[in-house]
Amino acid sequence: MAKLAAMEQGAVFRCQLDQLLTQAGSSLALSSLPALSLYHSGREMTPHLPEGILGHVLVGPPPGDAAILLGGFNFHVGNNSGKHKEKPYSDPKKSSKKRHAVTTVNLVLLGMSGTGKSASGNTILGQKLFVSRPSSKPVTKKCQMEETEREGVHLHVIDTPDIFDDDMKSSVRDKHVKRCEQLYESEPFVFVLVMHVSRFTDGERDIMEKLEKVFGREAGEQTIILFTRGDDLQQAGLGLEDFLHTCQPDLKKILEKCGNRCVLFENHRSDSAQVETLMDKVIRVTEEKQT
Repeated sequence: MAKLAAMEQGAVFRCQLDQLLTQAGSSLALSSLPALSLYHSGREMTPHLPEGILGHVLVGPPPGDAAILLGGFNFHVGNNSGKHKEKPYSDPKKSSKKRHAVTTVNLVLLGMSGTGKSASGNTILGQKLFVSRPSSKPVTKKCQMEETEREGVHLHVIDTPDIFDDDMKSSVRDKHVKRCEQLYESEPFVFVLVMHVSRFTDGERDIMEKLEKVFGREAGEQTIILFTRGDDLQQAGLGLEDFLHTCQPDLKKILEKCGNRCVLFENHRSDSAQVETLMDKVIRVTEEKQT
């Protein structure tokens, strides 16, 4: 009988919640939420929500409260107290300590001189550990690795000289490549090909061929394009999608070889969102490689 009563009360709560949400439409008025008691044995209920509202109901044991998760907020309603507590909703799926199949990743920054490899590395690290400054000559002279943790993943960020420079002696290039491979070979790795968003040079037209020649034909499957100087697009009133839609055919071919994986960075701004976007792609690439 007690179990049946709990189920009936749960159904009544579901009905009342549906009515409230239907009346609220796409915006939820907190003042419209009545205090409700719910006696239920710790299971989850998902009410039918009108279009534009996302949420679900978590039910605690008697005389537990109902937690209504809606629109980025966590509303606790219960015990007929008449008081409504409101706090930001923390999605456990977006916790800073995410669990991934891959716990350590080597991020190899590649690209031509002046594209912003070192500056991008510093943005990823969250501190200036790679030398980065305006110069008419290449600044990075050797491979350098620094470490950080992002999205629950331990990152080895590897900065490299311009190994695509046609004027570089083959013996010097081979030395840099060998050192780079020594740094990333012990863990899953992802190549990050850094390119200037508003400058596509003749030397970059065959950059994927050069990359595959050095690191193997399947290198593109583990490569993400990182475009720097994101503010250039913003000043032109363009987004990344606009840029990709109108970019040169040769650049589109490079993107296609990398599975159209790309991100936009502005290294003059401290913006964690751009690093999170990169990390989402890095994790996806490494986990797909392991399956």
